[in-house]
Parts: sequence; structure tokens; C-alpha cells
Amino acid sequence: MLNDWEPYIYKTEDYGETWKRLTTGDNGIPGDYPTHVIREDPDREGLLYAGTEFGMFISFDDGQSWKTFQQNLPVVPVTDIKIHQKDLILSTMGRSFWIMDDVSPLHEFNIENRMTSAQLFTPRIAYRSRVGQGASVNYYLPLEADSISLLIKDQSGKEINTIKVQKEQGFHRVNWNLTLKGTPPTATNRRGSSGPKVVPGEYLLELIIEGEVLETKITVLGDPRILADGMTQADFQEQFELCVKVQELQREARAFQKVIDSLWKPLEEKKAQGSKLRAQGRKKYEGLSLVRSELLTAEGVYTQPMLVSQIGYLYSMISQVDQKPGKDAYYRYEELKEKLEHLKQQIRL
Repeated sequence: MLNDWEPYIYKTEDYGETWKRLTTGDNGIPGDYPTHVIREDPDREGLLYAGTEFGMFISFDDGQSWKTFQQNLPVVPVTDIKIHQKDLILSTMGRSFWIMDDVSPLHEFNIENRMTSAQLFTPRIAYRSRVGQGASVNYYLPLEADSISLLIKDQSGKEINTIKVQKEQGFHRVNWNLTLKGTPPTATNRRGSSGPKVVPGEYLLELIIEGEVLETKITVLGDPRILADGMTQADFQEQFELCVKVQELQREARAFQKVIDSLWKPLEEKKAQGSKLRAQGRKKYEGLSLVRSELLTAEGVYTQPMLVSQIGYLYSMISQVDQKPGKDAYYRYEELKEKLEHLKQQIRL
């Protein structure tokens, strides 16, 4: 950089006997951008990353042409590059370290067909962990799509979740938290609950773009730390199956609550307006009120949790930690299920 700001990156294919310059000044990296470092991606031959005095550049053709690769990186000298577990790690002069999570889409991106073909990229391995975001799903759209959806299916082909995705042109990344569809919130239970985390294994991703289906698979592994503590595939499966049962009981309880509310609220409104209920209506109102009080936790501080909340509490206890469910969880599930059936019989629905 002493009176010479040209970029100098060379390549040899004969162990240094001859060299070819990859930075001519007119093939992507400007002629006054001094270069500091170059690395080849270990997962795609010819995919090169170059750090210059003024930011990052990338080449898909072994340095014949370069494109700027700033994303949200400031214009700053990039002094070193490392690719670690499909993450791109940069050291900079004055802006500390920067990490681009998951560059695996670059390993499959078809740059020649980028203007005509959509792509769904193979995700890197996801780990079923209680921390982190789950699995990143990456796709590319050459044009904005009128309709698009992302389906998650198990090995039998059953749909287990649907992810909301973007339809604008360009690269997109969405996150799957490795769960089944959750229980949606209701008027009286606004938080809802996420579905249980899936068992480690292989799952199918389907990106449907205006009727065209793109498919790939994702591998989910157990957290190595949990496995080291003795958690087995059978334990994951047992926990998952009990979570599904409790979640289904939760859905059933909320559906029953909705029916009770639809019968109780008109009578409550009538009573609030000062109208007297006839004997049969009063008896119905009292019966519904009693069942409703057993289902729903009363408003206020330190009120006793009732059936719907109790089911939700059981679900959170068995789903928030990766472990084989204890016998008490099964006993409690049967108690709550029996209680719900008893309430249903009182109303005879």
C-alpha cells in the first residue's frame, strides 16, 4: 500500500511454478482496493472469499469474476477469514469480529440460472436444543411470487407444521423451531403454546411456489450434551408421544370451554341487563357457571389454577426439558383427562 493500491491475489495449479492473477481491476474487485486475505470454501470448490481494505468480495468461478459481499457488514478492512461449521468468520480492522451464520446456500446456489429458477437449499444439520433458534431454511426466488408456502413433513409424509415465508425476489431465510404446530391462543388463554419439539431424525421440507413444489430434507440431531447425559432415542420418542397426548387434551379442553362460553355468555348478558331467568334458564345458567368455574382460572392475583391452566402447566413441565417423563406425569395426565370427561358429562355434550 506504499503508492500501490492495486489488488494482488494470485493462483497456482502447479505448486508455485506458475501463477495467474485473479484481480485484474476490471473483474469485480476495483483496481484501487488492496487485498488482505483470500480463502476457499471447504464445501464448494471454486467458491472464494476475499477480504479487501474496503470490505468483502465473493467469487463462484474460482476468481474469474468477483461480486461484492457486504450484506450488513460496514465498509471496513477485512484482515482475516475463517470458515467454521459453515459459518463465515471475519476479523476486521476496527470493527471487531463479524460472523455470517450458515453460508450453506452458497454451496448450492446456481448463479447461471439465478434469473429463471427458484431454489430451496439443503439445510445444514439442526440440533434439538433448548437454546438457539432451531433450523434455518434458505431459499431463493428469481421473481416475486404470488403465492408461496413452506411445509414440514415427517418420514411418513404427514404435515407437522407450516412456516410463514416471504415472497419477494431474492434470498430468504426462515426459521423452524423444530416443533409441531402449537395450540393457538383463545380469548381467555391468549398465550397459547408451541407444539412439542420433534424427535431427532430426518424430515421433509416442501416449498410450494405458485403450484411448483421444491423438496429437500433436513436432519435433526439430539443435543450432544443431552445424549452424553444418557438421553436415548427411545426417551425422546416417549417424551414426544406424551407431549402430543397432553397437547391434544389441551385442545379438547379449550374446544369444550368455547362451547361452554357460547351457551353461558347469552345468559350472563341477559342477567346483567336485569332480566329474570326462568327456572329452567336459571338452572342451566347455574350449571354452566359451575362447569365454567372448574374449567377457567378466575381473574385476580394468586387465584387457584383450574383445569385448562392445569393441563397447560403439565404440558410445560414435560416439554421444556429433555428427559424421560416420570410416572407422576402419566398419573397427572389421566387425572386431568378424567376430570374433563366428568365436566362434559355434567353438561351432557
